[in-house]
Amino acid sequence: MTEPVPAAEAAVEFDRVFLRLGGRDVLRDISFRLIQGETAVLLGRSGAGKSSALRLVNRLLLPDSGTVRVGDRATSQWDPIRLRRGIGYVIQQIGLFPHHTVASNITLVPRLLGWEKARRESRAAELLRLVGLPPEEFAERYPRQLSGGQQQRVGVARALAADPPILLCDEPFGALDPISRRDLQREFRELTSRLAKAVLFVTHDVREALLLGDRILVLEEGRLAFSGSRAEFESSSTSEVRALRDDES
Repeated sequence: MTEPVPAAEAAVEFDRVFLRLGGRDVLRDISFRLIQGETAVLLGRSGAGKSSALRLVNRLLLPDSGTVRVGDRATSQWDPIRLRRGIGYVIQQIGLFPHHTVASNITLVPRLLGWEKARRESRAAELLRLVGLPPEEFAERYPRQLSGGQQQRVGVARALAADPPILLCDEPFGALDPISRRDLQREFRELTSRLAKAVLFVTHDVREALLLGDRILVLEEGRLAFSGSRAEFESSSTSEVRALRDDES
């Protein structure tokens, strides 16, 4: 079984986090909390530190100072494998295994967790229906037989396979054509609303942030320049928020 995140007010918490990579300060004094059932969007320009912040959550990176907590435990205190198997991760490149079927790709983590075959097959079918891909049509296909949008739906299903309480998304729709991207954005918003996961979503797209985020966190050169609701973002006079809005208009 996936080790559950312990009950806590915050599913993820950054507490005065500093991160230095390649001789450069990537994150500087970052503090925020992600509540279960909330989608928080990390928004900012290229190099602002968004993806690095995401990688701190599943311990692909460790902070130089400060603490990143998952549940009530610092990531440095988690076993990395247990931590990662309890967090869904969706990336732009998707990373489906080309010689495995769609169903086999989706059930990767359940196989590692020792789920029985019947349970894995049932879960794959359930998730394919959830992301709009009928299992009788798609379960036995291979990634090369799917469109880009269909592959990304499989990537989302795979991230949800073991029912993790936390979902990390690193610009997952950035490589799609505009129509597929808009469709998946809407579907993803509906999906996360129903499933009540704690979602941390990285993007540089203001429209995407406003569509998906319950809360928007703006990073500027490694610092947290703004944290607030969509409405607060749209009315904020913070210089970086104004610049992002102007760039998008």
